[in-house]
Amino acid sequence: MTARAPGKASLELPVAGSPVPGVYRSLFLVLVCALCYSNSLRGEFVHDDVWAILNNPDVRPGSSLANIFLNDFWGKRMADNSSHKSYRPLCILTFKLNILVCGMTPMSFHAVNLLLHCAVTVLLMYICEKTVFDDNILAFLTALLFAVHPIHTEAVSGIVGRADVLACLLFLMTFLCYIRLYPRHASALNNLGTLTKDPVEAEQYYRQALHINLQHNRALFNLGNLLKSKGKEEEAEQLLRSSIQHGPHFADAYSSLASLLAEQGHFEEANLVYLQGIKSCPENSDLHNNYGVFLVDIGDGDQAAKHYQQAIRLKPSHYVAMVNLGRLLRSSDQNKDAEAWYKRALQITRKVEILTPLGALYYNTGQYKEALQVYREAVALQPDNSEIGLALAQVLAMSGKTKEAEKMTQDIISKNKDCIECYRLLSAVYNKRESHSEALEALEKAILVNHKDTKVKAELYFSKGNQLREMNLLDLAFESYKLAVELNPDQSQAWMNMGGIQHIKGDYDSARTYYEKALQLTPGSKLLKENLAKLDRIQRRIQRNKVEKHPLA
Repeated sequence: MTARAPGKASLELPVAGSPVPGVYRSLFLVLVCALCYSNSLRGEFVHDDVWAILNNPDVRPGSSLANIFLNDFWGKRMADNSSHKSYRPLCILTFKLNILVCGMTPMSFHAVNLLLHCAVTVLLMYICEKTVFDDNILAFLTALLFAVHPIHTEAVSGIVGRADVLACLLFLMTFLCYIRLYPRHASALNNLGTLTKDPVEAEQYYRQALHINLQHNRALFNLGNLLKSKGKEEEAEQLLRSSIQHGPHFADAYSSLASLLAEQGHFEEANLVYLQGIKSCPENSDLHNNYGVFLVDIGDGDQAAKHYQQAIRLKPSHYVAMVNLGRLLRSSDQNKDAEAWYKRALQITRKVEILTPLGALYYNTGQYKEALQVYREAVALQPDNSEIGLALAQVLAMSGKTKEAEKMTQDIISKNKDCIECYRLLSAVYNKRESHSEALEALEKAILVNHKDTKVKAELYFSKGNQLREMNLLDLAFESYKLAVELNPDQSQAWMNMGGIQHIKGDYDSARTYYEKALQLTPGSKLLKENLAKLDRIQRRIQRNKVEKHPLA
């Protein structure tokens, strides 16, 4: 069943059409109501009807209308100690009208109850069409269920039950008036946009909010961000600038605009926007953190560290800034300080985004025991995250726990058969066990993955070449290296290994060609220069031997 989000009634959005016009649907509901309660028309005055109508002086012709508003439902003064205190003057008025028009005939009273039930049913369908459902067929079915539900039997069939029917009718009419008169607020529409998952619908809400209030800075901001994600950068920039103009103390708008400008390569302008934001919102910790990220991207790590620290001073629980500061320190090999910030962040919250960089720090510094502990916790938090699972498998492999590493990697592959890094890791694990055939098979499976990046494919062929060379299958290794350089001619190591194979096979001219190609790519390589020097010595020795065997006459 498709229901509308709360608040849609005021938007006047189009409702899905029905093959049956509204008038016919209403007539059908009236017919159903009549069929259900037609047998009540033959009823007499019973039980409370006697006291509320036959014995009630307020309903008789000639009685004062004022008494209806002073007496209770049964005709006693509200101030009387013996009064029931049930005050229903409108219901008594309808009884009085019944008698004035049709006399004291029970059928007329039952007929009015039936007509009121019909009116309530049709009004319910109308309200459901306008405020609840996107499909008026669902509104019709709801009203039909209401019309035939046995819970209404006493209210419709019993004459005094008219009070309940009238109460329902008045409530629905009041609700309808409330919806018609309720003002359309820009903030309500903006909030609806943030709640919906459909970007098209969200954009509609934001634009409607701006139609009501063109200066609504949150709607400007949200629409700007949405259009930015769609690649409509020019309009997004205008909206974000307007958001800042109409809400100069809204820090998120500065961050979004600066991020957009940085993505476009306008770094100086982005820097100015961040500085303007910090001037307007000096106490906003997120703005300082975001500016720090920007400064790292443009290579100003020292200033970035200051803003990360300022973010933490403003908000001591800002674990994101702590992680960012830890990463910055890690990039400059200040591992102890980086570790301290990661651990401080973990004191605030145990999140994967803190655990993984700490685990990477331990792994890269050879602290495999600590890395294992951290990555195991991360995997426990996100067991379906294959990237974290693979990182744990790598640590297990480096720790010598190859069986567990293999099992974990195979589990990831069972969920994602295109995981190239998984096959690479499996190959490394098998090599550790000296299972070279299995290692080669893992690399071949990785190559079969249809990866669009030719450099990745080239690296796989290079790894396969290394594996084949390890197995002393030099001809096959050479072919694999050849495929690698065809995909990525800048692979110096592959050219050098091709030269090495030709060197071993005694094809010194070809070896020299490949060595020289590799040297062009890495002119500072000592190993290449040594290999070329060895080649020179061999070729000179061969030349001397030729001269000695065939001296000149």
